[in-house]
Amino acid sequence: MAHQIKKIRDRLNKVEADGTGFGLVRMDVEPRLVVQRREYTHSHVDASHVIGRENDKEAIIKLLMESNHRGYSDKWMHVIPIVGIGGLGKTTLAKLIFNDKRIDEVFQLKIWVCVSNDFDIRQIMIKIINSAFLSASPPPGVAIPHQEDINHFDIEQLQIRLRHILDGQKFILVLDDIWNDNRAKWIELTDLIKVGAEESKIIVTTRSNSIASMMGT
Repeated sequence: MAHQIKKIRDRLNKVEADGTGFGLVRMDVEPRLVVQRREYTHSHVDASHVIGRENDKEAIIKLLMESNHRGYSDKWMHVIPIVGIGGLGKTTLAKLIFNDKRIDEVFQLKIWVCVSNDFDIRQIMIKIINSAFLSASPPPGVAIPHQEDINHFDIEQLQIRLRHILDGQKFILVLDDIWNDNRAKWIELTDLIKVGAEESKIIVTTRSNSIASMMGT
């Protein structure tokens, strides 16, 4: 798996390298030092407008379908990173994968969360809950909450609701635009969602190789 991810990363790096020939300049900065307003993303994509991503999409879907593969994973959690500088199409690639019909056939829940600059556990929990309810019918005994109710939940109420929704469900979770390099926050999140079924998968998009490695260990 690690070899296949490296091939995808190399292709993205080639796009980046080609860009320098057209006057594009790469700036290497630590994500935590960058403070800027980021646009929130959503999961919809018009595949007819996307060119040149088919090979990468198929390679990642193959990884998502595999069992007991090696790479960024432990017994439960399988993390597939999509890494590259801004503008290379990381989010678009994640959208193409997320909306592929084969994903619907394999995963009971599909969850899309735009994280961006602030890795706020409470807000991420709320987004996961909302996306999970949109993805499929709630488990027996779990009422669909009103948005205003969720927003007023304290962290304890949120973690109970989140774990109940994911319990035993095989899900795919996309965490788009990760800038957080705080390993403790990542561990806190994964501890909450590990109630899902084995073979659940996480796709992360990030500009940082170090963040991708951290989230996979």
